[in-house]
Amino acid sequence: MESILFDRGWRYLSGKFMTFFGQDLHNVDESRWKAIDLPHDAVIGLERNPSNPSGMAGGYTPNSMLYYRKEFDCPEEWRNKEVIAEFEGVYMNAEILLNGNLIVSHPYGYTSFFAELTPYLKYGRKNVLLVTVNNLAQANSRWYAGSGIYRHVRLHVGELVHIRPWQFKVCTPEVSAESAEICFSANLTNLTGSAQQVSIRYDISEKGTGVKVLSGQITPLYLMEKGDTSVEHSVQLKNPKLWDIDSPNLYEAAYEVLSDRGEVLDSGSVTFGIRSISFDSKNGFQLNGRTVKMKGGCIHHDHGPLGAAAFDDAEERRVRILKDAGFNAIRCAHNPPSVAFLDVCDRLGMLVVDEAFDCWRLGKNPFDYHLCFSDWWKRDLDSMIDRDYNHPSIVVWSVGNEMIERDGRSGGVEICRMLADHAHSKDPSRPVTIACNDIVALSADDDVEDANWAANLKGNVIDKENDLFGDKTRDVFASLDIAGYNYLIKRYGYDQGKFPDRVIMGTETFPHTHYDNWKETMAHDNVVGDFVWTSFDYLGEAGIGKVEYDEQDGWGGAYPWFYANCGDFDICGTKRPQSYYRDIVWDQREKPFIGVYDPRFHGRKIVLKEWAWEPVQEGYSFPGCEGMETLVDVYSQYDEVELFVNGKSYGRKPAGDGSKCIAQFTITYEPGELTAIAYQDGMEKSRETVRTTGAPAKILLEPEDCSFCKELIYVRVEAVDQNGERVPYAENEIQFSCTGSAEIIAVGNGNPITEESFTADHRKAYEGRALVILRRKGEGSVTLTASSDGLEGASVTL
Repeated sequence: MESILFDRGWRYLSGKFMTFFGQDLHNVDESRWKAIDLPHDAVIGLERNPSNPSGMAGGYTPNSMLYYRKEFDCPEEWRNKEVIAEFEGVYMNAEILLNGNLIVSHPYGYTSFFAELTPYLKYGRKNVLLVTVNNLAQANSRWYAGSGIYRHVRLHVGELVHIRPWQFKVCTPEVSAESAEICFSANLTNLTGSAQQVSIRYDISEKGTGVKVLSGQITPLYLMEKGDTSVEHSVQLKNPKLWDIDSPNLYEAAYEVLSDRGEVLDSGSVTFGIRSISFDSKNGFQLNGRTVKMKGGCIHHDHGPLGAAAFDDAEERRVRILKDAGFNAIRCAHNPPSVAFLDVCDRLGMLVVDEAFDCWRLGKNPFDYHLCFSDWWKRDLDSMIDRDYNHPSIVVWSVGNEMIERDGRSGGVEICRMLADHAHSKDPSRPVTIACNDIVALSADDDVEDANWAANLKGNVIDKENDLFGDKTRDVFASLDIAGYNYLIKRYGYDQGKFPDRVIMGTETFPHTHYDNWKETMAHDNVVGDFVWTSFDYLGEAGIGKVEYDEQDGWGGAYPWFYANCGDFDICGTKRPQSYYRDIVWDQREKPFIGVYDPRFHGRKIVLKEWAWEPVQEGYSFPGCEGMETLVDVYSQYDEVELFVNGKSYGRKPAGDGSKCIAQFTITYEPGELTAIAYQDGMEKSRETVRTTGAPAKILLEPEDCSFCKELIYVRVEAVDQNGERVPYAENEIQFSCTGSAEIIAVGNGNPITEESFTADHRKAYEGRALVILRRKGEGSVTLTASSDGLEGASVTL
C-alpha cells in the first residue's frame, strides 16, 4: 500500500463540548481553532497548578479535552481502493470521525491503531477528519503522559488486493556466519468479491548500499473470496551481514503482489536485520552466539521541553546520546515506543525491551488502563507485536510492570500465562518477561504491610523463612522466559541457588547503587543485564530523585517540582555526575571525575530519595564561600586518588574497587584549581583539573551536530565568563529570538523545580546552561539571537 505522511495542516481546539459525532463543533468560532502540524502535545505549554488532579505523578499539569480537525481532498483515483488512516499514538480515549461518521474508538494512549476511511470518503470533494481526545480524567497515569495526537498519522492507500501495514513479517530462525534462513509471512487482503490467483515477487537488498543479495517469486497463491489469506516462505542467504550492537547491518525486503496476468496490484518494503538471540541461565543473553551483558537504561516517552511530542529527530538524538554514553540497551517504560525510536535503535545497534502495560486488571490510578484491560489487552498486545515485529533491535517483549497481581492475587498467575502464551503465539522467536518489584504482605484484612517490606525493597533483606517474593512470584514467573527484577539486586545470588534455571533481568535498579548493580550483574551468568531507573530524566513523578537536608518530607516533590530528577542525563540531554560515575564503573573513562558539594550546606545531613544522586557539582565556583569547608567526591577505577587545592595536597585516599570507585575528601574552599590524580600501584594513571570561573559575562550559543536531523535544530546555551568558561552558578534570564526558515518551539534547562514555560521565548540558565529547540519551516538559513541584561549577547546563523 502507498503510505502518505498525514502530519501537516491540522487544526485543534481545546474545551468541553457536548458533541454528537462532532456536529456541535460547527458552531465554534473558526478563530478558536489553532493551526498545528503533528506531532503535537497540547498540555506541555499549559499553565501548571498545584491543585491539578494529575498531582505529583503528572507534574501538576492540567487535564484536557481536545479536538483535532484536518480537511483534505480525496482524489477520484482513490475510488475502488482501500484507504486506511494509521494513528501511531493518541493520548488518550480517541474517537475518529470522518465526515460526521464515527469510525473507531481507541482508549489506550500508547498503542497504534487503524481507522478504515473507505466507507465514508467523498471522492473528488473535501473531507473532514475529526479526532476527539478525552483526557479529562487526569488521574490516569503515574508519570507525565501529555495529551493529543503526539505521534505520526499516516494514510495507507491500496488496491483491492493488497498487504496491509504490519502484515509482511520477516524472521531469521537459523543464523550463522555462513548462512541464514530468512522466513517471510504475509497476510493478503482480497476485497474484490471473488477468488484471485496472485504471486509475490521479492528482492532482498542491503539497506543503505542497495546491493541486491536475493530475488525470488512465491507462486501461485490462491486468495479466498472473503477475508485474508496467509502465506509463508523461506529462503537461504549465504554469508549474511549480521545485525549486532557494534555492526547494525540491515536489509530491505521489497515485494510486489502480481495478478495472474502479471499486473502489479500492490507493492511495499520492510526493513529487517539478520541476527540470532538466545537466553538461558548458563550463558545468559547471547547475540549471534556470543554472551552480551545489557548495559541498560529505562526511558519514559516524553522529550522534556517538547513534552510527549515524538519528533523523529528527538528520538534519534536521545538514542545517540545514550549510545555514546555506553548504553547498549533501552527498556521502554511502560508502554510501546514510537516507530521512529525503534528505527533509530535498528540503525544504531541499540537493544530494546518493548513493554506493553503498566497495569492489568488491578489499577494504580482511578482512571488508568485497568478499566479497559479485560476488553482491550489482546488488541493492544497484537498492536505492539504486529507493528514492531520486524525490528531486530527488539530482543524481549514485556507484558507488564510492577503489576499488583504479581503475587497471584486476582488471577495474576492466569493473566500472566494468558499474556505470555499469546505473545509466544504471535512471535515464538523472542522471550517474554514482566518486571516485578518486591511483595507487600497483607493481613487477612488487607491493611497491614509486612514489616520487612521497606528493607526488601532496597534489596538489603531476604527473609528465608518467609520469602514472600520468591514464593509468591514463583507461579507468575513460571509462564515467562525471563524474570524481571526491579530493585532486587541482593536476590541475584540467592535466587540463582533457589531457582537454578531462572533467567533474571535487572529491569529497574537505583542509580545510587550502580557499583553493586553492575558487579552483581557481572558475577551471575543467569543475570542478563542491568537497567537503571532512569537513563534520561523525565517529566512527572516529580521529585522522586530529590535531595533534602536534615530530614525527608515524604514521597516526591511538592509544586513547583516538575521533573523526576533521576536520569543519567537531564531533560535537555546534559550529562550528569551519575553518568560520569557509570563511565568509571564501566571502565570507559580514564580521567577521574571531580564532584564538589556546595559549601553552604556542609555539615548538614544529606537525605537522598532512592532515585537521587549526591548533590555534587561539575565545577569549582562558589562565590562568598571562601574559607568554608566542603566535601569533594572523586570517581576513579584506579586504586588511589590524591587531591590538590591550588597545589596543596589533601593526601591520598583509596578509590577503585576497594571503595566502590569513590574517594571522598574534606577541603577548605579557596578559589583556584582543584586537581585529582589517580594512581595504580603507586604510578600515576591520569589526572583531572577543574578551575574557578569568573563572573558571568557573555552568552555562548553552540548548535549541536544535527547532521541526522530533518526538522529540529538543537542549540545549547551557556552563560560564560570572559574566558569563555561556563559559570556553574549563573542563573541569568536569557531572551531568544529567531529569524529565517525556522521557529522556536521549546526552551528548557535542567532545573527540576520550575514554573517557567517550555513554550516561552526566554529561559533562566540553570548551572549556567539552557537549551533552545527550533523547528524548520522550510529551506534557507536560520539565525538565533540570545540576549540578557548584564551579559554580552550572541547570535548564530545555521
